[in-house]
Amino acid sequence: MKQSNPDRTIAPEFREISDIPFLHPEQKELNNGIPLYTIHAGTEDVCKIDFIFDAGLWYERHELNALLSNLMLNEGTTRLSASNLAETFDFHGAYLQLSTDQHYSYLSVITLNRHLSKIIETLASIIHEASFPQHEFESLILKKKNKFLVEAEKVKVISQKRFTEVLFGKEHPYALTAWPDDYDKVNLEDLKEFVQKHYKAERCRIIASGIIRPELYTLLNKHFGSNDWKSKTLLPEPEFEIHPSKQHFHLFPKEEALQSALRVGCHAVNKLHPDYQGLLILNTILGGYFGSRLMSNIREDKGYTYGIYSMIISLKKAGYFFITSEVGKDSCQAALDEIQFELKRLRTEPVPADELNTVRSYMLGEMLREFDGPFAQAASFRALLEYDLNYDFYRDFIHTIKNITAEQLMDLSNRYFKEENIYEVVAGSKN
Repeated sequence: MKQSNPDRTIAPEFREISDIPFLHPEQKELNNGIPLYTIHAGTEDVCKIDFIFDAGLWYERHELNALLSNLMLNEGTTRLSASNLAETFDFHGAYLQLSTDQHYSYLSVITLNRHLSKIIETLASIIHEASFPQHEFESLILKKKNKFLVEAEKVKVISQKRFTEVLFGKEHPYALTAWPDDYDKVNLEDLKEFVQKHYKAERCRIIASGIIRPELYTLLNKHFGSNDWKSKTLLPEPEFEIHPSKQHFHLFPKEEALQSALRVGCHAVNKLHPDYQGLLILNTILGGYFGSRLMSNIREDKGYTYGIYSMIISLKKAGYFFITSEVGKDSCQAALDEIQFELKRLRTEPVPADELNTVRSYMLGEMLREFDGPFAQAASFRALLEYDLNYDFYRDFIHTIKNITAEQLMDLSNRYFKEENIYEVVAGSKN
């Protein structure tokens, strides 16, 4: 039967998002107690496995230990060299990613299920048998340092690092305080010790998503379910005090820079706090999407920048808010003034209904995208797991997006975005 072409002069029917399908994971435990969460979905015979270790920056005693020890896992084992590891993943069409943040280190692999046995066996060698070869260590240090030397000269990077120092203090693990000379101080034995202490069964959780084959549990239990990689004693949880700067404006000169990088923001809350979801909506209005107030004012109207945006950052022990942009040196003060103007508008003027409705639709659409597919579902679940939250968090968020009022948003602005709470950091020149 011949199908008729749609009439392009008629707009498609508008449908309000009423619900988002959450795929609740099935939970099991390996023989040694490691939690395994599986999300069975998708059409391709592919599986993603995420190993999550309590081995982030929060736990390191020396700069770069968490990051570099994680990367060294893939630089060779007692059975496989770095080139052998790379060839194994390439030959089997698998992809391995290693990453580290403030509290966690991750090993994530995507593999065809027909190669599941070989890939899990290789992962076991990486996690249990990392050999930390000296030559690979020296090559990694050189490569990372050279890249860092280039990045560290950028005003955007300077402002980012200095802003976290201003908010948390130089000694706090949430402050991004590593600099190029820290690479010269890294000790290979310290990296080995870090892995031996923190890459343990009781500090591990596993999430698997995609098409989950019955043999997955058996293979994971075989290679990761024994008690021989459990610690004999539990490590104490470190605690750190926040020491924010008493000065609220900071300039880090770089006169030769053609642009200045701005970071403007303040302390906020993390996703465990009842105000967090409302702040996400407020942030979206201000600078969280292309149609935001900051983009409309500072990019579209004033032409001070190609882009400006804001974010709420949730960390396990704290939260913060920031606005970031790069502007011409001659526009720096004017851009700062406009940022303060937009923050004041949020404190003094209710958000118009049409603008709030646009943001509601945008945020609900973004939530749909964040649950589109098994790997996205797994990432969204991981964001809950790391805070010991459940799916009520997302249900509550949908309700908040749909029902928050302009008055509530203005109240949040007055509690969090007070002028005396705001820090301004400029890297470059402030003419």
